[in-house]
Amino acid sequence: MCPLLLRNSVRFMNRFVEVLRLAGPLTAAQLAQTAMIFCDSILFGLLGVEELAGAGLGSGIYNFFLIVVTGLLAAVASEVAIYVGRGAMQDIARVVKAGLVLSVIVALALVGIIMLMPGMLRLMGQTEASIFYADQYLTMASLIGFPAFAFLVLRGLATGMGRTTSIMRISILAVVLNVPLSYVLMTGWGPAPAMGVPGAALGTALVSLLMCGMLAADLWRYPEVRDVLQSLRNVVLHKDDYKPFFTLGVSIALAWTMEAGLFTAATILAGTISVAALAAHQIALQTASMSFAVYIGFAQGAAIKTGQSFGRNDFANVRHYTWAGLGVGMGFCLVAAFIFLVFPEWIVSLFTLGAEGTLDSDVQSLGVQILFVAAFFQLVDGGQVIMMTALRALRVGMPPTVVTIFCYWGVGFPVAWMLMGQYGIVGVWVGLGAGLGFAALSLTIMFIRKVHELEQSTLSGTDLHIRPEPCV
Repeated sequence: MCPLLLRNSVRFMNRFVEVLRLAGPLTAAQLAQTAMIFCDSILFGLLGVEELAGAGLGSGIYNFFLIVVTGLLAAVASEVAIYVGRGAMQDIARVVKAGLVLSVIVALALVGIIMLMPGMLRLMGQTEASIFYADQYLTMASLIGFPAFAFLVLRGLATGMGRTTSIMRISILAVVLNVPLSYVLMTGWGPAPAMGVPGAALGTALVSLLMCGMLAADLWRYPEVRDVLQSLRNVVLHKDDYKPFFTLGVSIALAWTMEAGLFTAATILAGTISVAALAAHQIALQTASMSFAVYIGFAQGAAIKTGQSFGRNDFANVRHYTWAGLGVGMGFCLVAAFIFLVFPEWIVSLFTLGAEGTLDSDVQSLGVQILFVAAFFQLVDGGQVIMMTALRALRVGMPPTVVTIFCYWGVGFPVAWMLMGQYGIVGVWVGLGAGLGFAALSLTIMFIRKVHELEQSTLSGTDLHIRPEPCV
C-alpha cells in the first residue's frame, strides 16, 4: 500500500511540476499585461481623484471589451493543444488564420461601439466629469484593437504548442516600456506636450503594437511554429474553419462577458453611490485584476496538458493535470488573500499617493474595506477560473456558460443590489463573492461528471470529442 501511495504521490508531483513549468511563464505574461492597465490606474492618481475615477471607468470598460474578445479567441489555444495531442499539425494553420481574420472584424466593430459610450454612460447616471475622462481614455484606447487581438491569436498558437517562454519575455518587456512611455505622454517631457489621460492610453496602444510584432518575430525561431506561420499564406479558409470560434469561442466569450459584465455592473453601481466609492472600487478592482491574471496563467498552463491528454483520450491525465493546476492556483490564492488582508493600506496608498483631504480620506477608507472583502473570495475566484478553463480544454461549449450566467447574475448581482443599500460599495463586493463561490462549486461538479462521461463513451467505442459541443 505504501509503495503504491508513494508512486502515486511522485506522479502527482511530476504533473504538478509540469503544469508549473508551463503555467509560470503564462502567469508572468498575464500578470505583466494586466500590470499595464494597473500602472495606468496608478498614473491616473497623479492627475487627481476625478481623473482616477473617470479614466478608471474608461479603462474598466475597455478591459471588459478586451476580456470578451480574449474569450472569443481563446478557442485558438484550445484547438491547437488538441491538434498537437492528435498529431494533426496541418489543422493548426487554419485555426490561426481564421483567428487573425476575426481579429480585424472585431477591432473595427469595437471602434463603433466606443463612439456610442458617452451617451450610454449618461443614461447610466454617471457624472459629467467621469464621462469626460472615460471618453478621453476610450477614444485613444481604440487604437489598441487589432494589434492587441492579433497578439492574442499568436499567444494562443504559442500556448497550445507549449512555447510559453516567448510570451513571458515579451510581456515583461512591455510593462517595463509601458510605464515610462505612458508617464511621459501623460505629463509631458521637454518639447512633448502633456496629454493627460489620453497620453496614458496612447502609451499602452503603442506598446501593444510592439508586443504583437515581437511575438511574431520570437516565435519564428522555433521550426515547428515557423512552419505554421509560413503556411498561413497558402491557407484558403472555409466556413467550417470558423466553427470552433462560434461553438467554443462564443460560449467562452459569453461566460467571460457575464463575469466581466458583473464587475462592470458593480462599477456602475459604485458610480451611483459617490465619486469616492467609484474611485475606491477602481482601486480594489485593479488590485483584484492582478491576482485574477495569475489565476488565468495557472489555468492556461494546466489546460495545455489537459487538452493534449484529451486529444490522446488519456482521461486519467486529464484529471491529474487539472487537479495539479487547481493545487497550484489555490496555493497562490492563499498568498493573494494574505497580502490583501495584511497590506491593504499600502495597496491603496499606491493609488492615492498620500493625498490629503476629505474626499481622499474617504477613498482610502473605502478601499481598505473592499480589499478585506476581496481577500475572502480569492479561493472561489481562482477555483472557478481554473475549472472553467479545464472544461474548455475538453471542448465543452455552452453548459458551463449557462451555469456561470446563473451564478453571476442569478446569485451575485441580486445579492450585491440588496446589500448596497445598507453597506454601500462593500455590500456590492460581498455580492460579487457570493456569485463567484456558487460558480466555483458548480463548475467543479460539472468537470467531474464530464470526464466520467467521456471515459464511458470511449469504453463503449463512441468518440464524443471530435467536435465541440453545440453552442445552442
